[in-house]
Amino acid sequence: MLLQISRNDVKLISPDRKSVLLSKLFRDISHCSQGAQNPANFGFICRDAVNDNNVCYVFKCQNTSVADEIMTGMINVLLTK
Repeated sequence: MLLQISRNDVKLISPDRKSVLLSKLFRDISHCSQGAQNPANFGFICRDAVNDNNVCYVFKCQNTSVADEIMTGMINVLLTK
């Protein structure tokens, strides 16, 4: 899977199918965090427009450094909003 972080959104893309599996706008993300006990894990909480409630998405990276880079990118975007 490929996680694309842009200025406006986060997308999870399947390279095999060449399709977007998940797309969330940063304006809908209320919190993001990296695992304390498992730092290769990270997640974010965002508003679900369909059900009008919050959903938590949790991901596991290949290693901690990948999760570190993702968190740095997401936090930088969230702080500028």
